[in-house]
Amino acid sequence: MKRRRGGSLAGARAVFRGMSLITKPRLRRFVIWPLLLNVVLFVLVGWLGLHFFQDTVNWAMDRTWSSANQVVQFVLWLLFAVLFLLVALNSFVVMSTLLGSPFYGWMTETLEKQLSGIGSEDSLSLGQISKDVIHSLKQEVHKLAYFVCWMIPLLILGFIPVVNVIAPFALLLFGIWSLALECMDFTLANHRIPFSTQRSMARRHWFLMVGYGGATLALTLIPIVNLFAIPAAAAGGVLLWREFVQPHE
Repeated sequence: MKRRRGGSLAGARAVFRGMSLITKPRLRRFVIWPLLLNVVLFVLVGWLGLHFFQDTVNWAMDRTWSSANQVVQFVLWLLFAVLFLLVALNSFVVMSTLLGSPFYGWMTETLEKQLSGIGSEDSLSLGQISKDVIHSLKQEVHKLAYFVCWMIPLLILGFIPVVNVIAPFALLLFGIWSLALECMDFTLANHRIPFSTQRSMARRHWFLMVGYGGATLALTLIPIVNLFAIPAAAAGGVLLWREFVQPHE
């Protein structure tokens, strides 16, 4: 059988194939639990922010004319609502990745077993769960350090005259690359492949990763859909590993 080396279209298609896979009964729970954790976290943060903002509104009201109180109150609450919505939508993806990383690791392992015809997944012991959670969090910190080390010089690039015209495109490309590495890691980490090796593998499949990360980024920009973008990409990463990456490694 001829080995296929996928292009950008194949990478993008894998994300949308992953979106349909995460609706399967045995995979849904790995999506629902981190989603619920995120909702609880944001409700808590929103409640605390609401109480803090109420104090700010009261402070502002005491320093304005009584006739202008209603206008000031309306403007401040509108500002709070818009700001909270923007922060929530953009940070939800980050928190989903951080809190959901152990769940997505188990999901990709379960999916890979199903696609391999191994059968039902083995039940996890409390000790194994604890070990996987610690490993996932360590891996996330490692990846975060890598992303920050690249993000800082790219941001500085935006302040250099003439050269700064390429900064937005460089940041966009880096965002695509980062999401591809992030979501492929859920599958590759199950095979105990170090993050440095993962980056080398991804570079050998550059166009595949660009399509994969680009489609994931596009989904994260769509409200509601972005809640499922990371698990869909994680499931898509299993498909890319089996169909394109592993046969060439």
